[in-house]
Formats: sequence, C-alpha cells, structure tokens
Amino acid sequence: MTPKATAGVRAVITAPVAPQVESGDVSGWIGVGRTSVPGKLGVLRVGLLAQTDGTMQLYYEVRRNGGWVRSLGPQVQPGERHLVKVVRSRKNAKRWRVLIDDTAERVAVRVF
Repeated sequence: MTPKATAGVRAVITAPVAPQVESGDVSGWIGVGRTSVPGKLGVLRVGLLAQTDGTMQLYYEVRRNGGWVRSLGPQVQPGERHLVKVVRSRKNAKRWRVLIDDTAERVAVRVF
C-alpha cells in the first residue's frame, strides 16, 4: 500500500498447489483504489481465485457503491505463473485497466 499516486501495480502470481477451500472462496490479489475517502469511486483488483471444488481461476473485480462486480477468467493449474497488472489508461489518467499476461481485459474503470 502506498499513499502516493502511482501509474499502476503488477505481480507474478502462482499457487504451487491447489488450495483446500472448505467453504466460500479464497483469493490473492493486487489492486488500486480507496473506499474510505469521501468522493472516491471504488476499487479495482486482479488476482487468483480458488473455490471449494478445487478449481482456480484468474479474475478481476470492481467495487462500486458498496458492492463487488466480479469477472472470471480462465482456469489455471497449480504451478502456473501469470503476470497481472492494474495500470492507468494511456488516454485518461482517471481510468484504470486490468492486464493479465499483458492482454488487456475489457475493463476501463474510474476508481479515483
């Protein structure tokens, strides 16, 4: 976490083994945004999601107006490595994009 403005965040994510999830889901993610500051619009994050059936998927989600909207990507296997990024839009500095393995997902969200 940084209190300073940034052009984005990135990480290589992997799960060496499939997590054992008893209920709900578990995730590891990176993201940008602020929700506790008046006038700020939300949060955008991208990561790896594991579910009770043993599947793992790449995903991104946006929090707006107190609720989360999640988009699921491809399933991944234990040991797979993926580069995930949340970066400022080149056209509009108030918008952000999600990239998974350097492929832009269809998301351009104003979070600040």
